Amino acid sequence: ADIGAHYYDQSPKSFSVVLNEICPNNETIISDPAGEFEDWLELYNGSDKMFNVAGLYLTDDLGNPSKYQIISSEANSTTIPPRGVLIIWLDNDLDQEGLHASFKLNAAGEELGLFYIDAGDTIQIDAMQFDAIGSDKSLARLPDGTGEWMLSSNPSPGQLNMTTQTAVQSAQLPVE
Repeated sequence: ADIGAHYYDQSPKSFSVVLNEICPNNETIISDPAGEFEDWLELYNGSDKMFNVAGLYLTDDLGNPSKYQIISSEANSTTIPPRGVLIIWLDNDLDQEGLHASFKLNAAGEELGLFYIDAGDTIQIDAMQFDAIGSDKSLARLPDGTGEWMLSSNPSPGQLNMTTQTAVQSAQLPVE
């Protein structure tokens, strides 16, 4: 007989993927598959297992966490290898080859967030704010995935972040 007791999984979701590097004013660093120099971000998988980011959300407006859902018909284009990275173009070119979000970054600075949304629950996986950093520079975590945000004159899209980066001032703070 049903005694009215129901089990609900209330454990927090655990995610090994985080924002790892962003370039809000890419003029010559790397071109997308269409040959255009666009804003980009890099996600990092800090686990020892593959992680498919399809279904997660990106936004440049933390008040609108479902602004862009990462989707792909090919899992290999959204799966990040262990301790690996994945580039997503922030250029509003959804019809182009590769992963392209439905927004661009403001080179003068703004916020960026990674979210999980399921059954009405919205979980902020990672978020950060940044000010203007100039062209062909990036903000990158050092060490990858866990370190502080650092200003880089040598962006490393698709690669682990380099050690030749300088500390970011307090204007680029993680969003809690």
